[in-house]
Amino acid sequence: MPVAVETITTASPLRSSHLKKHRADIPDAKDAGSSISQLPKSALAAILLDAAFDEYEHEPFSSSSSSTYSDSSSASESRLLTKATILSLSHVNSVWRTLSLSLPSLWLHLLESELDHGSVIENGSGAGAAVAASMKPLWKRKQWFRELFRRSDPLPINIGSLHHQYNRRPSYLHHINATPVSRARDPELVGLELEYLDRIKTYRVFVDERGWETLSSCVVDQPAEELETLSIAFKPTVLASATASPQLPRNIFCGHAPRLEKISLRGCLPCPEILAVGLRENLKALTVSQVNAQGVAPTAERWLGYLSGMPRLEQLVLKDGAISTPRRQKRSKSSQVSSPVELSSLQELTLEGSVEAVGAVLQRLEFPDFVSLSIVCSDVEQEGPVVDAVLKTFASRVEVASKMGLGSFLSVKGNEGVICISDGTPSLKLELHLSPSNRSALPQPGPYSGFTAPLWETILSSFLNLGSAAFTSLTQLELHLPSAPPSLIKVLSEASHLERLVNLTGVMAKRLLPQLQRELPPTSSTAASPPSRCCSPGPESSLLPQSDSASNTLPHLLPILPNLHTLHFSASEAFVGGGFVALKGYLKWRSLGSNAIRFVQVSTPPPPRGHAQLQFGAEGNGLLVPEESVDALQKLRVGLGYVV
Repeated sequence: MPVAVETITTASPLRSSHLKKHRADIPDAKDAGSSISQLPKSALAAILLDAAFDEYEHEPFSSSSSSTYSDSSSASESRLLTKATILSLSHVNSVWRTLSLSLPSLWLHLLESELDHGSVIENGSGAGAAVAASMKPLWKRKQWFRELFRRSDPLPINIGSLHHQYNRRPSYLHHINATPVSRARDPELVGLELEYLDRIKTYRVFVDERGWETLSSCVVDQPAEELETLSIAFKPTVLASATASPQLPRNIFCGHAPRLEKISLRGCLPCPEILAVGLRENLKALTVSQVNAQGVAPTAERWLGYLSGMPRLEQLVLKDGAISTPRRQKRSKSSQVSSPVELSSLQELTLEGSVEAVGAVLQRLEFPDFVSLSIVCSDVEQEGPVVDAVLKTFASRVEVASKMGLGSFLSVKGNEGVICISDGTPSLKLELHLSPSNRSALPQPGPYSGFTAPLWETILSSFLNLGSAAFTSLTQLELHLPSAPPSLIKVLSEASHLERLVNLTGVMAKRLLPQLQRELPPTSSTAASPPSRCCSPGPESSLLPQSDSASNTLPHLLPILPNLHTLHFSASEAFVGGGFVALKGYLKWRSLGSNAIRFVQVSTPPPPRGHAQLQFGAEGNGLLVPEESVDALQKLRVGLGYVV
């Protein structure tokens, strides 16, 4: 009976290496007596492995070559094809079966795929029946799983890793479901898997209450010799959504997991034993997040005690209730001075929680200057030691980025409820959620002695004073603030390399640009050189020169932001009303010297598909700059452009 042979695409270098290694042992095809049965076992084993691992390269079987498949169905059918391939190869004859059973990696590949991608297919006969048996409901295929565990022995097992890759970026840390669908793992499967805990290398699961109960009972008094990565996501059912976050059981792994390097817990808490001496020395990554408010999370003091024994830690993520602060002692604890905790290998730090909890950690934590840093604090009521610790840590990191040539952009946003400072990436971010109290506003000295500064301005001023050195290397700055406080004007007077102000609003332009109409003290340096520090300007705005003698002196003085050449606005509303009056006055003032602004840009959504690009000054479209504003800019010889 003729046998259909599928055309195999070129194997990858990794898989084809098995064949190349044993090519010399393959008999010459010209030999009439040669057949595949005469191949050396090593060469035949290489062929079997190459066929089994040729995943995602076969097109699913179809009656039409032009059939199209979605990514999910195509991947699913490819997995079924791989399973059918492995089982079919083991059913050819006794020689092939004996050889296939002697290849643990063959069955390990099938086992890991089975554990991650279970489904139900139609029953069949022969090898198809074996495939069908392997895909039946869990309660019918327990024996099949046990057989795969036996055939793959003694190789280490990775469960929940085929479609989840541990990643160091904070934005990928929470995708820890072991299956492609967000569905709790079957408790029976959890129990079956953990019977082989001594072989598990990676374990990533998503469980509910029943799965958690099974998991907790299986990891007690059982060592985990091979375990390197433990990632557990706990989410209770809807009826138990108010359940407090559970804690990993005591005496987990019998206190013995010598290779454990990565722990990720979402919706649950670690137990003291898993972070005790003997288990934490080799930890390189620790993530705890989404802890229910009713859960008793470790305090900042306790976390610091755990961290003191993790010299190899490279990634630390504590967020969403992972750090608690005792209510009665939170004020006194913030002022205590204790020995510092050094994490010399740390590369990424993410802390989220109350400012008391986060500040208490940062007051004692020491780590390299180049660490990726993300801090989000809530309940900021007033200035104090913990707020100072947060600001000092972040300002220091911003200055380091500046010195390393990585600090060319900074975004400063704030209002009465929040302050957010970042470099535009998750690698450097500070977010403070404000809850002003009656004591939070402090009188300002000097000309502002009768003025009470809002909390956002007080805290922002503290940051600007701490991180002023970073502004000297900025080339782009984004500002979204209710006003332009004197501390901001002071640091801008040192931003000699700043070339662009981006995402300005009409309100920001109205309040900032008039205060920038000032000259720096005369120096012998050129416009390209960093200007000297100037005094903080007063609240009044500089006006245009009133005499020719005044205008004659302008070319010899440097304005604040001497290298500024582009102003970018987030919307066209800045080109009407008071915002445009301030913009036009500033452009005119700069044009009187040799440091004129050359470009003004405005962001606009891309045109609808099938429509032509919008033209400047077109009527009937509120997204564009009004024609009178366009004419005013042309008279000042300032280029106008839209940025999509």
